[in-house]
Amino acid sequence: MSGLRVCPHCEGTGLVEPVNAKTKLADLWRTIRKEGLVVLSGDYVRTDVAALLIHKSPGTMINWRSKGDHRIPFTWRNRNVIYELVDIAEYLVRIETSSTADLEEG
Repeated sequence: MSGLRVCPHCEGTGLVEPVNAKTKLADLWRTIRKEGLVVLSGDYVRTDVAALLIHKSPGTMINWRSKGDHRIPFTWRNRNVIYELVDIAEYLVRIETSSTADLEEG
């Protein structure tokens, strides 16, 4: 199968190229442009935008931080928590890869 894997979005009925952070980052930028989301200098986004990009609520991300569960690295700028887009892309690749591995094992 030359590196192809089962697609987790089509219930295993299709094949897609392996996802990497670079392609996922390009997907994020397309979403940002389409939705008109705000990106801060240095390619950072605030919690509300990061939550939207990973399909979680801002409250979930706040809970992760308060529990020390740093699934996505973050930093503080002017009293705001911000996330770098490349870190969000890497997180999305990690969860997609792990869910695909679960499908292939099952």
